[in-house]
Amino acid sequence: MGVTWRHNYENHNHPASRPGARAAVAAAGSGAADCPSGGDEELQQRVQELAGRANEGTLTPDEQREYEAYVDAGDIVATLEAVARKTLQAVAG
Repeated sequence: MGVTWRHNYENHNHPASRPGARAAVAAAGSGAADCPSGGDEELQQRVQELAGRANEGTLTPDEQREYEAYVDAGDIVATLEAVARKTLQAVAG
């Protein structure tokens, strides 16, 4: 995706450290029909910009809230994907 998860990725209180941060960036650029963004290029760029600025510690309070909302959505997507994989594995045998 081109996003670098630098030192803040190790800070577990930082949004970029959460699994949803990567999922948010991936979902924004997936192009999947079932992706809420539809893989929207503008959204992908915005999430990448916010992720980079979060890593640098330069987000405004409003941007921090916006980025955390994307990360929260990514957490939900990652959880649903994990449940779906587990369910499919159970059904497959």
